Amino acid sequence: MPFLFIILGQKLELNVTASTAPLHVFVKYTDDETGMTYNLETTSGANPARDSWLRQGFPMTDTAVKNGIYLQKLTRKETVAVMANMLLQHYYEQKQFGQLIATADVILAHYPKAVSAIIYKASAHNQLLKTHGLWRYRAPDEVPQQKQDTFKYLVSRVNAYHNQAVGMGWRPPSQAENEAYLKKVKQEVIN
Repeated sequence: MPFLFIILGQKLELNVTASTAPLHVFVKYTDDETGMTYNLETTSGANPARDSWLRQGFPMTDTAVKNGIYLQKLTRKETVAVMANMLLQHYYEQKQFGQLIATADVILAHYPKAVSAIIYKASAHNQLLKTHGLWRYRAPDEVPQQKQDTFKYLVSRVNAYHNQAVGMGWRPPSQAENEAYLKKVKQEVIN
């Protein structure tokens, strides 16, 4: 919905762009006359939403906001990169981890702050550990000799991407935050 709103708004020469919160995309509208920028929730009648409301509903760290991974006006390239994130979910569900990683690399080349692409890359490498039967090993010396290089590489990628995302201010949602998010999604679907 936010992307359709942006396309139509830009056709009408309105100053609208995409923005993100954890697991969420919304619209930022800037009134050219006043210079004021408003967050619009297109899935609920395009009602304005303050940053504080978004931060309450989609918890994020101060570091994440400061580093520009959330609540920022996105360029057109960055908006397309956010749209491409849907492909990452599809590739993950289809267990096409090589395609996921390649697509995430393209996304990150155009939008280096796409923290969700970084997290998907960590998850894909983690799933490759399972695919290669390496999940059960906790240390490299437990791994059969012929699989140690693969194990070390995959573990290093999982850790590097996770640490990169955390360094940008991302944090995994708590169980309570996940449950609240799912409840909110269900409620929106019913309404």
